[in-house]
Amino acid sequence: MVKEYLEKTKMQFEKERDNLIDKIHLCENEQKENVKFIQMLEETNDSSYEAFSPRETNVFNHRKIAELQENQKQAEEELLNLQSQLGELKFKLAEITNVINVVEKDENISIEEVDADTRLALCKLELFSVNKCLREIIEDMRGLIYDLRPMSFDDIGFDITVERALDKFKRFNNINCTYKIEGKPYSIDNVVQITLLRVIQEACNNAIKHAEASNLQVCMKYLNNKLRLVIVDDGKGFDVNTIRSVSRDDNTGFGLSMMKERVYLLSGKLDIQSSPGNGCTICATIPILKEEK
Repeated sequence: MVKEYLEKTKMQFEKERDNLIDKIHLCENEQKENVKFIQMLEETNDSSYEAFSPRETNVFNHRKIAELQENQKQAEEELLNLQSQLGELKFKLAEITNVINVVEKDENISIEEVDADTRLALCKLELFSVNKCLREIIEDMRGLIYDLRPMSFDDIGFDITVERALDKFKRFNNINCTYKIEGKPYSIDNVVQITLLRVIQEACNNAIKHAEASNLQVCMKYLNNKLRLVIVDDGKGFDVNTIRSVSRDDNTGFGLSMMKERVYLLSGKLDIQSSPGNGCTICATIPILKEEK
């Protein structure tokens, strides 16, 4: 029984280790691409180039460089955090392997019968698992607090907030995400911004966890008297009529029914089109009052 528990725990750690390694590789590749792009933009901003370049081009380049440098800083912090987690996991894997070697000498051994050092190692593994759960809870709470009112809405606006959220989602989930804007952006009420962001987040989570999609496209259309958000993924799709009657096992998340309710409360409409093998298209349309623009 002890051996089975240890082997199961080891498999979980190995899976987490492999996922962390993949995330680290993605983060490192992004850093390299950022560095190259920043260098390229800086080269085009030398004095001789700027003398013959349109002012708009120079302003855009400077703004883009600053944005990429900020992204680079965030990526470096994320990389350090991932490397720290990987080091901790490798240590625990080595520890659990040693414990398994001890237990393998007697497969019927109970926890009470193992020596003090082995029991101590088991306690450490339990504490590590508890600590990991606590970290995840803290991160979830931080995300929840931020999600209630993202500060970036005030600082950089809705569209850039969405772009950064999709960029982060892309880095950590091995999916290609694109964001497109149609029409001239205008001011959006805070409640509308948060609702649209929730729809995007839920669509992204569904695309990864359930649809196993490789590509996800988000399009924000600023129309004269309404906003239209269109999200398309190339996942395995589902039967819309069947999914409506199914609830999540853990009763968590901002599911499809909740998405519809939130959009409906804003006098809007949410349309979901999908079928097995044909991906999914989510279209949210929300009317905009003149005072909101």
